[in-house]
Amino acid sequence: MIIDAHMHYGTDPAIAEHLIVPYVQYDQPASIIRMLDEYGMERGVLLPPDRILNPPTDFNYQAANEAVARAVAAYPERLIGAIRLNPLFGEEFVWQTVQHFVEERGLRGIKMVARADFYNPSSLKVVGPVFEAAQQYDIPILYHSGHPSRDLPSLQGHAARQYPQVKVIIAHIGLHDFLTETILVCKETPNVFADMSQAWPYDIKAFVRAVGAERLMYGSDAPFQSPLVERIKVEECRFSDAEQEMIFHKNAERIWGFATKDS
Repeated sequence: MIIDAHMHYGTDPAIAEHLIVPYVQYDQPASIIRMLDEYGMERGVLLPPDRILNPPTDFNYQAANEAVARAVAAYPERLIGAIRLNPLFGEEFVWQTVQHFVEERGLRGIKMVARADFYNPSSLKVVGPVFEAAQQYDIPILYHSGHPSRDLPSLQGHAARQYPQVKVIIAHIGLHDFLTETILVCKETPNVFADMSQAWPYDIKAFVRAVGAERLMYGSDAPFQSPLVERIKVEECRFSDAEQEMIFHKNAERIWGFATKDS
């Protein structure tokens, strides 16, 4: 079984022609299910698009979050959805947004991209309310990671250490250049995990040998990347069956809260 712990709900039409899975379209939930089926994936974590869509009107991502919520409502057995959140809108906005999308719309995680929203992810004044809300609702925070100077594992790890009850996920294992930072953060911070989307096979194997397979999740970063290529990267590392099971689905079940097949 495979759970894709990192897939986006399409992207801006200006670059959509370059997608590896071109039929995935924003606010068309059947296109996500088609991708899961065609690539042999049972379930997935659906993230809003990685950028503000043109025309640029949805500055606070509320419309994108609602689109994700509609997809989850349409396919609750297949999808878990995450809230895109810019903490610079302030503490009241953070709490109202998380409360609405968790309690009323059924979303179960938070996605953060500091370089797109121009904040320092190590500033507790800025991100503290996000962590506090995540702790109250027991939902993970997924950070885009690997782009300096904001999206760095060291900065993300600093905040995670202040909130040890919050599950924090470093995407892409730091995009190769920050692999070592990601490894150090995970070794020093038990509540930090990683997904391997876009990582090199070397990165994946190095992370598992240094930190452990129980801290890594499969993710494709589709539709930008190929779910098949990302899966082969894991398979080429020649992990044990138990390690592959953790990476491909058991860790996502535990960290994102997917129900197991036996439940």
